Amino acid sequence: GRGVQSFNRLVPVEDTNQYANFIVEEECETKNYETCKANPKKDVVGKDERQTVSTRDYTGPNRFLSDPLSYESRSWLFRPGFRFENKRHYIGGILERTQQTFDTRDMTVPAFLTKAVFDENKKQAGSLSGNAKYAGNHKYGGLFTNGENGALVGREYGTGVFYDETHTKSRYGLEYVYTNADKDTWADYARLSYDRQGIGLDNHFQQTHCSADGSDKYCRPSADKPFSYYKSDRVIYGESHKLLQAAFKKSFDTAKIRHNLSVNLGFDRFGSDLRHQDYFYQNANRAYSSKIPTQNGNQNISPNGSQDKPYWVSIGGGNVVTGQICRLGNNTYTDCTSR
Repeated sequence: GRGVQSFNRLVPVEDTNQYANFIVEEECETKNYETCKANPKKDVVGKDERQTVSTRDYTGPNRFLSDPLSYESRSWLFRPGFRFENKRHYIGGILERTQQTFDTRDMTVPAFLTKAVFDENKKQAGSLSGNAKYAGNHKYGGLFTNGENGALVGREYGTGVFYDETHTKSRYGLEYVYTNADKDTWADYARLSYDRQGIGLDNHFQQTHCSADGSDKYCRPSADKPFSYYKSDRVIYGESHKLLQAAFKKSFDTAKIRHNLSVNLGFDRFGSDLRHQDYFYQNANRAYSSKIPTQNGNQNISPNGSQDKPYWVSIGGGNVVTGQICRLGNNTYTDCTSR
């Protein structure tokens, strides 16, 4: 883990096209196109920049190291009981619970897009309103492309793919045991028990696109982070067993022959439940519109992006949109009907 690896990352640079100039209405103090067009900004385009990180932090298909894994196990057992009447009778209980968690990040998924992938996504999406234009000096705000579920995603943020898996096992039970060492009653040994057991598997997939390098599993899209994105997908499986058991043993002699009799009875009620839930996405939009400036109060001007006639745009705050991917009754993976 002491070595380094290099990768290409998309970064913004100014567009050299002479028709790639614009001004933002909100940044114009007078709100007057003629006054503010003297200081236009340039559109941004993306270019690949070679960056180097440690092998531990590298993301991509050429990663040398295995994915990081966080593992934790917790368990406890409580088994009270007492004997009475010359220790012939025993009544006891059992309480047991075990939980194991496995949390990992898929580091073979690149945190950052390259120019080739970015351009291909943009090509498939077609024209994206406001692309290449940004507020303030926030040039990364002009680099966004089409992502999953129709959401626009910005290149300012890194992508992280996380898998959280939790295994739980619980057991609660009562038992009665009768032991007769004198062998002078109907049974030498008898045991009655009732156990309730539960097994649970919780698998949670999360994809984040809202932190600088993609390493923050807990970041979420917000209005101050336009083009940030989050996706969740969770599957929970549970099993339950209700087990009733009885066992009897008796030894006896007939005609100088020793007989050992054993009887075992059992009843198990089994149930299972599969739930597909928390299957949704969130993305942060931004308010954007193209304006038509006027001259002398009423005469329309037709900007063409040149330095003398830069585009006149409005870039405002955004909002977070949540979309459900779950569907009911369609018998595909997106079906979130419990079964």
